[in-house]
Amino acid sequence: MMGREDPPQPSLFYTSFNLDKRIRMNHPLRKVAKAIDFGFVSDEVEHLYGTNGNVSVPPPVILKLLVLLMLYNVRSALVGPGDENEAHRLMELIDGHHANTGLSVDTLVADKKYGTVDNFLSCDKKGIRAHMFPCTDTNKDKGSRKGIFPPSAFTYDPAEDTMVCPAGQVLTLRHRWEYRQLCEYAARKEVCRACDLRSQCTRSKTGGRTVRRYFEQDRLDRLYATTRTRIAYRDIGIRQHFMERSFAEACRYGFKKARWRGQERIRIQDYLIAAVQNIRLLVTHGKLKPAAAGKLGPILEERVRALSFLARFIGIKPVYPITVQE
Repeated sequence: MMGREDPPQPSLFYTSFNLDKRIRMNHPLRKVAKAIDFGFVSDEVEHLYGTNGNVSVPPPVILKLLVLLMLYNVRSALVGPGDENEAHRLMELIDGHHANTGLSVDTLVADKKYGTVDNFLSCDKKGIRAHMFPCTDTNKDKGSRKGIFPPSAFTYDPAEDTMVCPAGQVLTLRHRWEYRQLCEYAARKEVCRACDLRSQCTRSKTGGRTVRRYFEQDRLDRLYATTRTRIAYRDIGIRQHFMERSFAEACRYGFKKARWRGQERIRIQDYLIAAVQNIRLLVTHGKLKPAAAGKLGPILEERVRALSFLARFIGIKPVYPITVQE
């Protein structure tokens, strides 16, 4: 049988102790309590309770405890960090998006870890513009590669299947990996040792310069060029603003750690984290300063309208701080 939440009891049985006086007036939880009515949960789950048996903990209390658990990121048993590299799952994610929404992907915007050769080529085969930086950029001009000629400074000769270095010397084929769709070309040691450009070409003390080239390097170069366009930079910037900041903030509430086992419980955890983020936004932007009300009013109205949709999606009944016509 479902329990009902009792009215607040500030005294808590002790006449000399008042809970309301113990909590400072500007405490964030006071703002949350003022902005959100958690009582809606009872109506949502009432049909799941029977009419006989022991009285349960009131559902609003359970939800409040879970929100507090996420809000203060209280430590719990951890399943794992979930540090699997998901780059190889990109096509699976795209197919899942199409299956769930019925919409085709025209442009893909992702971070650098997804910028593998396979993902660029697979997107191109599907006719998808990939706006993501190649993962090879991570080590570009760093470590032993800093200050030396990049692979793009070498010219490929398709007739001879060789590479020509900036000094005009020929690099011949040394390795060919079919499973990686990759070739490696190397210059002779004695040639490199006598070259005047050696200090700009290799850090090797004894060997010559090597360069790797993919079977479809020309195609890859064309695809990489699209990631350097103004439109690509704009899309990547938008993604960082809307996604990366949200993920970074979610990490404060335990987004990278699994509290419970099982996909359903992890999904509940994600919903709770999203709820905490939305609560924080509603509370933070809930009151306009008089000087800014005239200028920022329309912008915040749009933000509150979007937040109210998200709040209803995860089951929160928001109290609007400003007039919003839905």
